[in-house]
Amino acid sequence: MALGKISDSHVVKVAQVLRSLPDLDLASRKPIRTARSKLWDRIGAKSDINGTDFEHLSFSSVLKLMAGTEVWKQALLRLYSARPCTSDSPYSLVFYGDEVTPGNVLAPEVSMKFMAWYATLSEFPLELVCHTSMWLPLAVMASNKARTLGGVSNVTRVLLRHMFLTERISDDGVVLELADRQFCFYFAIKMFLFDGEAYRAVWSCKASSGKRPCLKCDNVVNDKGLASRDPFLLDFSSHDVSKMVKATNAQIWANADRLKAKHADRILGRCTKAEFDKLSVATGFTFSESGLVWDVDLRRWVRPADQITFDSMHNLYSNGLCQFECSLLFGRLFSLGFEFDDFRTFINSRFNICRTLGLRSHLVGCASQKRQNHLKRSGTFVCNASEMLLLRPVLLHFLQRVVQIKFDIKKELASFEALSDMCMAAFSVKRTRSGQSHYQACAVQYCRLTKVAHGEDCTKAKHHFALHAENECSFDCFAGERKNQLLKAVAQHNRRGARREFSILTRAVGCQLDELETCEAFRDRLHAHKESCPGILVSKHAFHQGSDLQKDDVIRASTGEILVIRGFLDVSPDVGWSCSGIVIVADVYLFHRVVTPHYASFALSSSSLVQVRSFELVPVSYFDGPNFIVALS
Repeated sequence: MALGKISDSHVVKVAQVLRSLPDLDLASRKPIRTARSKLWDRIGAKSDINGTDFEHLSFSSVLKLMAGTEVWKQALLRLYSARPCTSDSPYSLVFYGDEVTPGNVLAPEVSMKFMAWYATLSEFPLELVCHTSMWLPLAVMASNKARTLGGVSNVTRVLLRHMFLTERISDDGVVLELADRQFCFYFAIKMFLFDGEAYRAVWSCKASSGKRPCLKCDNVVNDKGLASRDPFLLDFSSHDVSKMVKATNAQIWANADRLKAKHADRILGRCTKAEFDKLSVATGFTFSESGLVWDVDLRRWVRPADQITFDSMHNLYSNGLCQFECSLLFGRLFSLGFEFDDFRTFINSRFNICRTLGLRSHLVGCASQKRQNHLKRSGTFVCNASEMLLLRPVLLHFLQRVVQIKFDIKKELASFEALSDMCMAAFSVKRTRSGQSHYQACAVQYCRLTKVAHGEDCTKAKHHFALHAENECSFDCFAGERKNQLLKAVAQHNRRGARREFSILTRAVGCQLDELETCEAFRDRLHAHKESCPGILVSKHAFHQGSDLQKDDVIRASTGEILVIRGFLDVSPDVGWSCSGIVIVADVYLFHRVVTPHYASFALSSSSLVQVRSFELVPVSYFDGPNFIVALS
């Protein structure tokens, strides 16, 4: 009865672990602390920041630890066999950093907020990097502590100096023992992946709040008046990518060095504060003597023009362009007399959603009365990234099949369709690591059409960020955000104790090792003939183009295929519904069972046989997972 506050499943799991460790003496917490200290001795490192110890993980040591697991070992072996690396041709690292706030969502503990850094290999395929266990935790630091040590930029600088100047992972490499052989892996940096706040903090820049919102562009400014007077300059609201001048690393470093020299003049009294501030505005930097961009020793590896990446998840789905477009769209619909209750009725109709993608309750919650009240009160549509992944295709379906029949929304619908095309193109880049030019063309088209639909003044900085397609979309923050949840959970166990970095990192690494040992190589629950959602069965057969599928056949397909439909749909209220000869090639699809020409009433005529070219299916394209060809029963 003493375990009443712990769930039964957790009690069982703890008991199983204890039975597997019969020699472990748990009369006190000392053996656990000893085991954690031994783990730290293997993977821990310490750097000095202004006389303060900064405890973090050694990249080479934690990589060696993870390489001991079967998943990492096989992934590294496949990578090396496909392309061996050298110091001149190293593998590329993707760095991700974000701030994590422990506590309940309704009562976050801001005082416990901390910054976390992770890394993975850009050469790993999507089916691996979409899993959190393929991201190496590198460091954490309390946000209030980081502010006293020169900020997040300085902490990031010290971490990178340890990796590249102390561990020398680029020059000397990391020796790993895999399959009874030794391999030397060399590493460079591919990209830095941050959200807006972390981007400003790490690069010591003003971002969208400054006159130069984008460090990657040499001529883009946030000032229409200034842009109109100087033909070289371009206002950030412009979608003409042919006029955007890409900044070089040398130009970015020169601007940073100019500001540093001006700061020295300011200290010596050779310039005024107004002159210094004017240069700060012109360069787009907020000077920080210990900032990452001012570290000359790291410039060989840290190249901002090539590595700054505007995260597509935050750009599109997390308080991004999708939410902004929805707010503008609903505002227009309300002015035409649209009732939100109609959308709620549509959302509450029967949509079947694969459990791997999300819950139907999340989709229904997007049209709740509370969301409606907030939308009408503030003019802002609110939902998180996971909800928007479900909502966007359904809302597009609603606009195409219901709203445009009653209201004239040609311009607004064209804008939303262009946004959806851009979202699908972003996922295609993420999945195939190619197609950046197509994505950029979709982004240009969306920026053009949204100004046609909602006016020239509707542009935000994220519209400009979406036009960049160098590293953008190849990786995003979805896996990193999920990784944050692990660190958030383990941080709850060290709320006020000493050595929080040590506690969080050792617990996180332990959890990651446990997941890697029990994950069966990330085997998806969609596999092995398991039913994943109503009407869909899954098998492992290989797919051949042009194969004939029988009823109930489900065949795994290669990624990137588009919706294909053949045959008829027989709909009858007396016998329910049935499908024959319908083939769907998709990531995972939401599908709606109503097929009728009377879209507004959502009613089926009795005993109708409907021949369809486009079945009433709502595709969801932005999804980490395998694709399947299915024949519905």
